[in-house]
Amino acid sequence: TNAQTGSNPLTGLYCNINPGSQDIFVRASFTGSTACYSVTQFQLKINSLPLPNPVITDYELCDYNSSGDEEEVFVLNTKTA
Repeated sequence: TNAQTGSNPLTGLYCNINPGSQDIFVRASFTGSTACYSVTQFQLKINSLPLPNPVITDYELCDYNSSGDEEEVFVLNTKTA
């Protein structure tokens, strides 16, 4: 109804009311001629943030080479998966 009458437009940031998805109605009119318009709709779909799968564990190594220097050689691509 709001799109048909041109009232209560969505302005600025919009927070959806229905979790997951919501229909948004659009009123498009020609500049200077609000009597000539068209109304349509689209579905706003909200996806949750993806979580890494598998969860990547921390990279921990003991100081075996030159013990006490607090340095160790490691290979980054062992965490590629």
